[in-house]
Amino acid sequence: MHRFSFLGVALGLLFVLAPCADAAASRDVAPRAVSSGSAAGDPALRELYARRGGEPLWTGSERAASRRAAVIALLNREFRLGPTGAGDPSALERAFATADGAALARADLALTRAWLAYLGRRRGTSEAADPRVLERLWPLLDTPLGAEPLSLAALELAIVDALGGWRPVNGRLEEELELVAAEHGEGGATQRARRRWVVDRAQLVRRLVQSADLPARYLGATVPEPILQEAVRRFQRRHGLQADGTVGSRTLAAMNEPVTEQLARVRINLARAAALEPRNGLRRYVEVNIPAFELRYVENGDIKLRSRVIVGDDRTPTPIFDDVIRFVELDPSWYVPPSIVKEVLERNDRNPGYMERAGFVWQTTESGRTRLVQRPGPDNVLGRFKFVFPNHHAVYLHDTAQRSLFGRADQALSHGCVRVERPAELALALLGEQGWTKERLDQALAVQRTRRIELKDPVPVFLDYRTVDLDPDGRLVLLADLYGHDRAERTSFDGKRVLDDVGAVEASIEQRNAGRAGQTMVD
Repeated sequence: MHRFSFLGVALGLLFVLAPCADAAASRDVAPRAVSSGSAAGDPALRELYARRGGEPLWTGSERAASRRAAVIALLNREFRLGPTGAGDPSALERAFATADGAALARADLALTRAWLAYLGRRRGTSEAADPRVLERLWPLLDTPLGAEPLSLAALELAIVDALGGWRPVNGRLEEELELVAAEHGEGGATQRARRRWVVDRAQLVRRLVQSADLPARYLGATVPEPILQEAVRRFQRRHGLQADGTVGSRTLAAMNEPVTEQLARVRINLARAAALEPRNGLRRYVEVNIPAFELRYVENGDIKLRSRVIVGDDRTPTPIFDDVIRFVELDPSWYVPPSIVKEVLERNDRNPGYMERAGFVWQTTESGRTRLVQRPGPDNVLGRFKFVFPNHHAVYLHDTAQRSLFGRADQALSHGCVRVERPAELALALLGEQGWTKERLDQALAVQRTRRIELKDPVPVFLDYRTVDLDPDGRLVLLADLYGHDRAERTSFDGKRVLDDVGAVEASIEQRNAGRAGQTMVD
């Protein structure tokens, strides 16, 4: 379509004038539209198109089409997280599937308005952004989106950065008195001072709207307390924090984290994501994302099981590597590593008789070496399940007797191994193809005897380090950098490799672990 024709139609739409029938008519109408009273409605947008000589923003070239695809992808993502009141963006996309010049002009102008409104929300306001800001954002939209879903999140963060970053949320500590009931019902309640964070409510609302944790309709309005608390919980879940709906020091720090630092973390994780693609061709596998404290069992591309896990702390971090699960052990013994023996002995000193009650015994190996072993039982630190993938790190997945620890926000508590909250379900997922049912598993556990079951088809296991991810709703999740790999800008790990062929992997494991059969595994 001729550029002057587009300009006339766009201006006619902009100032509520009927679209022109042809190019000559549109050129005649455009000057009158500029001078009419209705032209005062949106002069900046009129100027934007005028500076382009009437050229459309979102169609007419491959670059414009690419920009349009990126914008509609961002609008669709926001719409899935919570409708904005601006309508379904898919309708905007369908509007461009026409050869009619006037219809394309309407579509172009509608998308521009929707995009400016979106940019306003990413600034934490209900006002559309100034059209002049668009030209600053063209370089971001001209960067091709990768296939990895995180690339869209990276684009959104880059846009927030270009618009000035996250809005600050100020807070202060205040003391307040609370009533504390007397112990054992004796006497009346007493007052106790406690400190709590108080934040600027208007700033909090704008910040939560900016990150799409709170619908934009609450800007400038009274937000019901339950709605605001749920928005805070949503933000906390996305940042790996205790989701209590209360803004404390850690939540406040996460809200004020510079977007530039977040963007750098996303880009580091995008580089790590390249190692994830090959596993999509595997029939089934287990993956543990260490910073997320989560295990997933995936079969034929579908996540069949999710489980919380406990991983190593920063002194004894869980190693990042790939391997293959070869055995499932029921009621395993724990061969206490030399590095942990001292802890067990000190606990026994503090609590005489602990070792005997918990089933610890000293054993002498065939080579004459003495070692400390904890027999199977209710207090065994490995619980009732161990998932074995022999490796030189001497770590594995296992159950635990300390199940209450899964309720903590920080689950970096082990000596390096991975404790699984739902070990029975994982065992059934791995052994189901070999005829194991819940009833059969319960019968085997009732015997309370150590039993090692070999997997006929070994299952790949991936111990990953991803501090940035997307939750099931597509929201960006930013997790703590437990081991400092983000700060070190580490994008690859020596133990990570492509596991395309399970047989080849098994052979490599056999070779790698030759001569290591007697090595002690750590908890």
